[in-house]
Amino acid sequence: MKKRFFTPSLIVIFTVLLMFSCGKKEDEVTDQDVSAAADYSYSQKEFDDIFKIGQDAFEANSLKTSNGCPSYSFVGNDSLIIDFGSGCTYNNRVRSGKIKIHYSGKYNEKGSVIKFSLDNYYVNGNQIEGEKTVTNITDALPAWSIKVVNGKITFENQKVSQWNSERVRTFIAGSGSTAILADDEYSVTGTATGISRDGEAYTALITKPLLYYISCLFIDKGLIYPVTGIVDITPEGKLTRTFDFGSKNDCDKISNITIAGKKQVLLLP
Repeated sequence: MKKRFFTPSLIVIFTVLLMFSCGKKEDEVTDQDVSAAADYSYSQKEFDDIFKIGQDAFEANSLKTSNGCPSYSFVGNDSLIIDFGSGCTYNNRVRSGKIKIHYSGKYNEKGSVIKFSLDNYYVNGNQIEGEKTVTNITDALPAWSIKVVNGKITFENQKVSQWNSERVRTFIAGSGSTAILADDEYSVTGTATGISRDGEAYTALITKPLLYYISCLFIDKGLIYPVTGIVDITPEGKLTRTFDFGSKNDCDKISNITIAGKKQVLLLP
């Protein structure tokens, strides 16, 4: 099993870059049709990113002093504060405020609980609030329960989206090779609920487990995209939007969205 406090974060990101033909018809998907899905995707990305920042902090703490940005401050034997101060650029985005991490044990220890909370935390002018809890529930295979409660993003234009999520991450290959990350594979299942910035309530359900390869980590500064899997997102009173990552084991940014049998190609950022 990996001797790491954190594993690379899981990123499930969906965008609204729909490839339309020139002559739009009434029954084609429009940007408004996928607004809830877009906010679901954005929320997932931001909270996975918070986990990745935590991972980076523990890995870098012995190499950096506390005078840089962000600064790292341990509190006792069970807490870490990552402080971006009034603002600095980290992983190509401007951040400010604090990420607070409280942990009962190491990430790979069965029963350990790691909690993330946010203190006046902003990314590129958008305020992110909420709590994320990662619990090691290892049984036959290494696994973690990942829960986000009271997730909230206030955008620069003062529109607000809300998000709650419960997922399970399970290592299905590579957990026994402590020195090699490239052979790691894990699956993700779970659900989410939210309200988009346009006030549209929605639910999300992973209907086919999302499969990730750590070897795909190279794609974009630690962001990992599913190679297979399906997520159904259903806005209140509307048809389900089905995101399908396909059946090919390719490290790419291609997905599809299907609404009422009509498929559009999606390019993930």
